Amino acid sequence: MNIEVVGGGSLGLLLAGSLAAADTGASLTLVVRTLRQAEAISALGITVKDKDGNHPRTAAAACLDFAAYSDGQRRSQGGADWILLALKQKDIGPSIIEAIRRRAGQHTRICCLQNGMGHLEKLRAATGTDRLYAAVTTEGAMRVSDTEVWHTGTGSTRIGAAEEEADPSGTHAALLAEILGHAGLQAVASGNIQADIWDKLIINTVINPLTALLEVRNGRLLDDAHSIELMRRLFEEAESAAAAAGYGRTAGIRWQKLVEVCRATAGNRSSMLQDLTGGRHTELDWLTGALLREAERYGLKLPHHETVYRLVKAKEALRAGNEEGMDMSKIFLS
Repeated sequence: MNIEVVGGGSLGLLLAGSLAAADTGASLTLVVRTLRQAEAISALGITVKDKDGNHPRTAAAACLDFAAYSDGQRRSQGGADWILLALKQKDIGPSIIEAIRRRAGQHTRICCLQNGMGHLEKLRAATGTDRLYAAVTTEGAMRVSDTEVWHTGTGSTRIGAAEEEADPSGTHAALLAEILGHAGLQAVASGNIQADIWDKLIINTVINPLTALLEVRNGRLLDDAHSIELMRRLFEEAESAAAAAGYGRTAGIRWQKLVEVCRATAGNRSSMLQDLTGGRHTELDWLTGALLREAERYGLKLPHHETVYRLVKAKEALRAGNEEGMDMSKIFLS
């Protein structure tokens, strides 16, 4: 089996490093953005360490930069069996979509590991729904260098076809889950991946923006009555949107999960907080922005999420040195 992992960030390195170190019988190629990283991995391999930076495992891995990948170099005969897309939403642009379309063979299945919503629709036209899968993961990873990643939190991954009828028995999803399991990553086939996507979206739209705005690690949100109340209000609004879309859960289940995730990742700095402090654009448009667009479809208003959205956007602009103001009419509905 041929597997291509596209993305050399934290999650991409964790996936590729784990697969490369395991005896799965699969042929692996990692695709990264820069030639520098590709050359480093080709020379040094990928090192995966535990959450404390100990117990390193280093494995050799074939690696291409995006330019070589887009040019179609070293394409496997007939295309890969699986392409695991581990890029952030904001990095899935027309060029990478076209590259994936050209690289994929008739039997290739593409599994998307992005947070939020909108990426499946973006890829559907190029790939065909019978080959498009989604994965929701709670694995924690932190990229330390071009070749090293720390496995900061052991989680699980749920995998399912974007359109359930494309893999009604879950056979292909179960096969990928089995391969990831052999690589030491807990994974299962999901019977309702869309509900799983909503679960993760709700968690991300509560924890990520609040930690970014308050500039605290995840666990600190549970240390103060005011932040807990904000969490509760954001959660209730997001849950109402999920219910309107047909993906509601039994009362209390999602809230309990949200609190559990906050505790389990207490020491983590959310990706949104890291992006803001690093002066980078966040994934807000595909998290809170996507939630607001979904709510609008059902005639719902989510005032706390709207406020949080505008605050994060303002903070992004100020951190980037843009103090000229923003076009508020286009802030989340465009």
